[in-house]
Amino acid sequence: MRFEDATRALGLDDDFNTSELGRAFRRAALAHHPDRNRQDPSAVERFLAAQRAYALLIHHATDARTPLEPITKPIRVRCVAMGKDIVGSVAIDARRVRRNAWIPLVLWAARTCPWCAGDGEVVVGKTFFGRDVHAPCPHCDGLGVQSVERRVRVRTPSLRSGTALRLRGGGLADVRASARDRDAGDVVLHLR
Repeated sequence: MRFEDATRALGLDDDFNTSELGRAFRRAALAHHPDRNRQDPSAVERFLAAQRAYALLIHHATDARTPLEPITKPIRVRCVAMGKDIVGSVAIDARRVRRNAWIPLVLWAARTCPWCAGDGEVVVGKTFFGRDVHAPCPHCDGLGVQSVERRVRVRTPSLRSGTALRLRGGGLADVRASARDRDAGDVVLHLR
């Protein structure tokens, strides 16, 4: 349905506001409702056309009046640490942000503590009889998991729903590996 057909179906001018749109839709819905027009077989089609026209026009009205302001406050995204990669899902409406702008994201994930391997305890010594002496892991405070927070920026032209965005090197690195072998994983964001 075209914009002109939708305004004609509801009896509106081109420069309508949302309150006029709501009144026009109520008027058309009451006039063409199938329960009020039981003998008219085309009432269902006219009622559905009024609903389609309203959906199109309300979408147009809200999109046209939404200011495109830059997103300055970081969007928090819950992620999952999968090996060295951080994987998450982001819901950003690309129509609501400026083109070629940067969107700040804060990625939060929990990963297994690499020092205690998720046990929450580390061996700190041996007794006289050769038994291990355990203490709470100082790196995860005995929880066995660590919180990981990454701050990244995403450019808006890459925001298309249904795609995956891979940010190389933004993931986790093996802390036990030497500095030379410590290559970080990636951040993979699924956009919806």
